[in-house]
Amino acid sequence: MTDFEGKPAPWLQFSDISVGDLGWRMGALEDYLGDWIDGFTSIPRVEREAVLRASCPIPNDWTALCVTLLARPSDEDDDLDEAYQFVSQLLRG
Repeated sequence: MTDFEGKPAPWLQFSDISVGDLGWRMGALEDYLGDWIDGFTSIPRVEREAVLRASCPIPNDWTALCVTLLARPSDEDDDLDEAYQFVSQLLRG
């Protein structure tokens, strides 16, 4: 299930490009990331967790984005904490 909406997670598809790279803010990379985020956030949380599990390894620099997207749509502190714990467990393996 690493393939989401026909697209692998951005850190898998473009493993040589860090999340902070300017390319994610313009052009084809921006479009790719935006489409992936739109699709990812449109599915239920349990499915988002499955997508993240299947998209390991998640690079450390993608952690904040993964936590934020997993906690959506609420972005409440409890949901963010729970999302952080889930992603942290994935990072530890």
